[in-house]
Amino acid sequence: MNGLAKFLVDSILNEVEEGITVMLPGGFKPPHEGHLMLAKGYEDMPQVKEVVILVGPKERDGITLEDSEKIWEKLLAGTKKIRVERSKYPSPLLTAYKYIEEKGQPGESYALGSSSKGSDYDRIRGFVDQHQDDGKYSKDGVSVVELPLDKSKPLYYKGRTDDQNGKPTSASQLRSDLAAQDFENFKTNYPSITSDQQLRDIFDILSKKKIKESHSQSTLDEANLRKYYDALKITFKSFMDKLKQEGRETKDAFLKMASAIKDGKKLTKQEKTEIGDQLKDVLKLAGFTAASVLPGGVIYLLLARMPLFQKTLTPSAFQDIGTPEEFLAISESRTLLKEGGAAGHMAHPYEDMDMTFDDIEDMIEAALTGKVEYAQEKLDGQNLMVTYKDGKVLSARNKGQLKNSAEKAMTKNDMEKSMQHLPDNVRNAFLDAMQDMTDAISKLDPTEKEEFFGNGTKFINMELLHPSSENVAAYGVTQLRMHNVQEYDESGNVVGSDSQAPTKIQQALDRVEASKQSTYEIRATDLVNLKQTKDYEKQKEELLKELNNIRGKYQLTKGDKLGLYFQNYWSAFIKNNAKTYKYDVPDDVLQNIINSCAFGSKDPNLRVLKKSIDNPEFLQWFSAMDKGGGVRDQKKIAVEPVEDIFLKLGVFVLKSLEGLVAINPNDSIVKMKRELASSIEQLKTKANNDKLQDDDAPLRFLKAQLKRLEKIGGFDAIVPSEGIVFKHKGKLYKLTGAFAPVNQIIGYIKFGR
Repeated sequence: MNGLAKFLVDSILNEVEEGITVMLPGGFKPPHEGHLMLAKGYEDMPQVKEVVILVGPKERDGITLEDSEKIWEKLLAGTKKIRVERSKYPSPLLTAYKYIEEKGQPGESYALGSSSKGSDYDRIRGFVDQHQDDGKYSKDGVSVVELPLDKSKPLYYKGRTDDQNGKPTSASQLRSDLAAQDFENFKTNYPSITSDQQLRDIFDILSKKKIKESHSQSTLDEANLRKYYDALKITFKSFMDKLKQEGRETKDAFLKMASAIKDGKKLTKQEKTEIGDQLKDVLKLAGFTAASVLPGGVIYLLLARMPLFQKTLTPSAFQDIGTPEEFLAISESRTLLKEGGAAGHMAHPYEDMDMTFDDIEDMIEAALTGKVEYAQEKLDGQNLMVTYKDGKVLSARNKGQLKNSAEKAMTKNDMEKSMQHLPDNVRNAFLDAMQDMTDAISKLDPTEKEEFFGNGTKFINMELLHPSSENVAAYGVTQLRMHNVQEYDESGNVVGSDSQAPTKIQQALDRVEASKQSTYEIRATDLVNLKQTKDYEKQKEELLKELNNIRGKYQLTKGDKLGLYFQNYWSAFIKNNAKTYKYDVPDDVLQNIINSCAFGSKDPNLRVLKKSIDNPEFLQWFSAMDKGGGVRDQKKIAVEPVEDIFLKLGVFVLKSLEGLVAINPNDSIVKMKRELASSIEQLKTKANNDKLQDDDAPLRFLKAQLKRLEKIGGFDAIVPSEGIVFKHKGKLYKLTGAFAPVNQIIGYIKFGR
């Protein structure tokens, strides 16, 4: 190579390799020696122009952004090329992306600071790839290069007075030293700082903070984002499959996100949060259980950054999912009144992890004033799904019988064979119902049969009420109450629900005088008349006081979700028990334990989770909890204060209801109270005969349920109904009031449950 060629090559290389701005994004709560060595390592590189430390805004363990800045100022005394900047976004890594997007100028070069090992290098590689010519964040004239710090090595503790010598330095140990006010061991977290005064200044800054015992939510640093990202990749195909089964609002949210990514359109923070919140339920159904505790904005970020997601944004993918116009054609009455049998489970409000405390306040106000969007009595009968196909009336009692246009649904004869194990009274109640529905449907004309049943694709979702087969609520009627008509796809998934159809069916049956059959009267379930409760102000004050007590105890805002309450409850519970064994649970292990215990996550599975616990005594405690029913018991304790609020709300609302199905409400109440008293006596007798101790199962069970009943008003809270189903902000919930504990006590004796 001649001199001119060499000059030109060197000049080009220098343009790329010199004058690099290195960004170090992180939470830094607080900064420790590893962080400092990383920053100084880049400062020593001749090609580095400056090092920008991007500090995340989120408080952690009482350590704020301002505290982090003060400590960095102490640590960086004497350095020339390192400066600290506040992260503009919740995720410091996202801020690094935005830094280049917003500030990068042609001719400038950037790098993401990290070590050259493992996931750190993967992060660098992904950052660089996204900024290449074909990458999402490419910017004309701006160069983004790989610059891992090869000299980065783990730092180990020396000179400590405990058993941590030889172990890697960590922020968690630093926080433990602070909590113990142990300055001598605290110093070992910064071996390169020789000035006692400098160390004392840092110690004093942090010591003024109250180290919290719980995290408000999962940290959003890159390590956690990577963990969630990897988990999402595994379930992404399932997510796309589940998405295609969802309703209009969810698909609209997906399309908005997909269009934004495809067209490079910028969405607001609020829009991203709303989209992420809308897609949470689908993600949870797909197996990405961490969605229950992540903010909507993080959900959006995780989806948007997936190459797999972006590859999916093809015209055919959009066609498969459907257009917004097609979604709008779906009936606005996509209500799913469902409980038991093939219909499934209707959620209590406290089961909705996405419900905010603000939402709960709104629900309390709406329910007590009778201003809920939709309300229907929830009936304590037996669920029956009925359709008509190829000249036959068929029934379904499980999802498999709903598939493939009722291919495996049961005739009356099939039902009789499948119910041989049931008591005669229950079996006969179902068989009589099938006969009456067969006789009634036969009177309809062919066009009505096709409209109502779609040749096996649509089922009437109904409740069987018969005095001989009643559960707990005593209605004194013999009726088939229709809730709605649900349409199913070939896989047995609901694709439409019509709450107006039962009224149309009843009108059609009335016209041909087929509503009253040999055994049952077939009727639509009417909307109930909700009025403002008698003691509205007093009741509202009582419920809001209990709600605010929960928020205050766990330092929650009105905008926080129930999922965060359970997150914080379990975090405090696990940490308090870990203290007994002198175990500082690593953040990732803590989060996995919480996800498993609080939200039923199986990722990672218990075997893998237990392997990650490196404290033998704590592991033994956790294993005993898992195997001995401790997790189940703790779940009940965790949910109890929230559950009590909704049980009380149910009692207040149900006491003011009019137009209940029960033909003689007063007689029904007397009957339920009598049966409840009898069940309590039988439980006591069983306990005495079996010489049970106070902590034995039957007595423990009885005491727990009686305590629940007493808290919400005792026997006076009983009404002749299971509760109501109502709509709030587009979702359906149930309020059961006193029925929940009454059902548990009577059911224990009556059905052995």
